[in-house]
Amino acid sequence: MACDAPHDVVVVGAGLSGLYATRELRKHFTDVLLVEASAHVGGRIQQVDGLMPWPVELGPEFIHGAKSSLKSLLDEVGCQLRELEWPDHWYFGAERRLVGPGAQSLSGCTRSSRVITENRRWDSGETYLLLDRSLRHIVEHLARGLDHRLRLNWPVRRIEHGAGGALLHGRAGQQLRCRAAVVTVPLAQLQAGTIAFAPALPAAKAGALARLNMSNAVKVVLVFSRAFWPADFFDVVCTDSFIPEFWTTTYPSAPHRSEPAASDPAPVWHPSQPEHACRAAESSRRQGESSGEPRVAACLVGFAAGRRAEAMSGMSESSIVLRALDQLDSIFGTAQARRPATAAFLRAHLADWSRVPHIGGAYSYPSLHARVGDREALAAPVGGALFFAGEATHAAVNPCLQAALETGARAAAQVAAALQRTLSSL
Repeated sequence: MACDAPHDVVVVGAGLSGLYATRELRKHFTDVLLVEASAHVGGRIQQVDGLMPWPVELGPEFIHGAKSSLKSLLDEVGCQLRELEWPDHWYFGAERRLVGPGAQSLSGCTRSSRVITENRRWDSGETYLLLDRSLRHIVEHLARGLDHRLRLNWPVRRIEHGAGGALLHGRAGQQLRCRAAVVTVPLAQLQAGTIAFAPALPAAKAGALARLNMSNAVKVVLVFSRAFWPADFFDVVCTDSFIPEFWTTTYPSAPHRSEPAASDPAPVWHPSQPEHACRAAESSRRQGESSGEPRVAACLVGFAAGRRAEAMSGMSESSIVLRALDQLDSIFGTAQARRPATAAFLRAHLADWSRVPHIGGAYSYPSLHARVGDREALAAPVGGALFFAGEATHAAVNPCLQAALETGARAAAQVAAALQRTLSSL
């Protein structure tokens, strides 16, 4: 099949890492192409519309740590940040006891605070920074202006690489030739062999791929007719419980869009909603408009990762929702209202990241079999034409948004230096 004229760089994967690498590379090269296997940009930054008056995040939602490398990008977009301490409530399932932020001691509980903290896989500090708008705006900002330099529905199946550059083969036999390729696809996709490399990847990189792990995560978005939790509530971490954590999601103060504007270069993920959810959302919206009152609804997000998420993957959606409601009834029930969650429940949406095409998981995490230096090996360039980025290639084991951004910037700098050396040697 005919091949495009050679490009300077082709970036594979339009998640945050790929988008940011593309942006940085365009500062150095005029011909940078971004290819994406799915029909949308954003990678694991995805939202669901129709449940609430704003897009609800199904992937990353918070900025972790007050000194995030994302700060300058957020400033470009005009995002305002609100800082919250995590967690502000604890629920001890064995004792059916909710402990609020005013508690002076956790004595008498069967689980230590150390064990509670281990229910979450973040190690970036206890500060949560909440944006005033959907992360969709960050994705749109990075994708704006790519136009014909972005190709969606273009899964890469094989990359031939060597001293002369790289040749990428698409699913339908298309070919792209370039001086350098940057691979930013999720770890699970590399491990599944969705992209073949010729010659094969070096032993150190192949070994790192075999030893590193990618965890699943499940988000359970629950919409209610009213808030039945304390006014000071943001987040609760739960021990001895089905879902390890719940938090609130609230209406952002910044303007938002439910659909990309016509000038946007690519769609952000907008999954079709169950018919009953769409009808309920539309009915609620119309009732609010006809009465002159804003729609009254509240939202909680349940989160599970690792083995708990894997167990949930084998359950039906209705079973998961019923168990989540039972847990919330136990946490927030009172003598006057024993089942407040069940009584106020309107609708739900589940996001199981192990089942998302072209992704296959939530984020990488330390494994017992991993070796020191595995992530550096995964990140290492192969020759002068093949480069790697993505949160799994971050040496600090930082499976957050900032890791995706930082590795994209690092790979772009590596490409620029390598191609400059090539030009200098001519």
